[in-house]
Amino acid sequence: MEKETDFFLLKDCKRGTFMTKASDHSSKTPLYKLSDHVYKVFFRDLALQDTLADRIADLMNRIGLSQISFDRLEGCSYTGHDEYAISRFAPRCYTQFNYN
Repeated sequence: MEKETDFFLLKDCKRGTFMTKASDHSSKTPLYKLSDHVYKVFFRDLALQDTLADRIADLMNRIGLSQISFDRLEGCSYTGHDEYAISRFAPRCYTQFNYN
């Protein structure tokens, strides 16, 4: 990765990382939020973070789980929204949990 003015230029990228399937895309299509971490995860944007919270809530409700740990919640800050993203994630899950 090289810094060029206000953005970074990725070079020699390996496609299909973490056992994902590489797919074609136009060279003119910009990459969005392609960043990773030593825990081998890709960081999401805020919209995808909301989708993840919704899916966690759906899973909890469908299979009847009553406890969850939000370990590594600080990864939410990589959405570009820092503390706001962190403080948004767990409440979005909790407000959807069915406590029956």
